[in-house]
Amino acid sequence: MGGDLYALVRAPGATRLIIGDARGKGLGAIGDIETVLGAFRFNAHRYCTLSGLASALESDVRWELGQAHRGDPDEWLGERFVKAAVLEIPDDQLCARLISFGHLPLLLLHRGHVTPWKSAPRSLTGPWRPDGDRVAPLTFRFAPGDRLVLYTDGVTEARDCMGSFYPSWSG
Repeated sequence: MGGDLYALVRAPGATRLIIGDARGKGLGAIGDIETVLGAFRFNAHRYCTLSGLASALESDVRWELGQAHRGDPDEWLGERFVKAAVLEIPDDQLCARLISFGHLPLLLLHRGHVTPWKSAPRSLTGPWRPDGDRVAPLTFRFAPGDRLVLYTDGVTEARDCMGSFYPSWSG
């Protein structure tokens, strides 16, 4: 079992979603995925801003994983991490907002052109910022007819029948 995750939640005035990947496979990764998805589903409709949601998500995930370990999270979080992207699509605006925790770039297809939306090289579980030090979302035009491609490393690490990686998209 892999470590990919995704969920979609209707919030007041917007659709919010998360896509990501937990380090590793098996029960450890499944537990981390459950933690992230639970925190996302609990908080997605509670915050007016995407920054507020991202801050709560980061704080809750870090706390929960620390409880599971029963120790100082800084001692073990380097070994366990979740990379994710949180996206908001407002009902009444032609845009989308993105906060990424080190996830693979999302791809926006607009009028035949592909634009990768790259992220910061950090994960959901660290380095942690105290509440109030919130990340501003990347806002981009998302017009009717545009396509947004969200994917995990299950796509980028796919192999053909000979075991070779497929060619990567270089932008």
